[in-house]
Amino acid sequence: MNAINQFGEFEISPKKGYVSLRRKRQFAMLGPATNTRFELGINIKELEADEHLLEQPAGSMCNYKVRLTDPEQVDEPIVNWVRRACGWARSPWRPIKARLSQSKPAAGWEAL
Repeated sequence: MNAINQFGEFEISPKKGYVSLRRKRQFAMLGPATNTRFELGINIKELEADEHLLEQPAGSMCNYKVRLTDPEQVDEPIVNWVRRACGWARSPWRPIKARLSQSKPAAGWEAL
């Protein structure tokens, strides 16, 4: 949390089984996975493959998860992933751009 606090203002929203970190949108979530493991969910698309990064199925609350057993495992790549997700959650235009790029143009669009 010390590294995340340096990203600027965000809301910490406790839920029943996890803690949500939000700006305009949720960018990360923290929660227990087992008695010895903690999970960090990261809500951003298209991160580079990494042995610590577990891609989640489409429709999940977060796009990626990182399993942690010790706070010392939070290294620079993990902090950078959360920083990027935090910046994405602040951008109001980002989701609109994603929707437009996935939609098909209307009939007659090519003529414009």
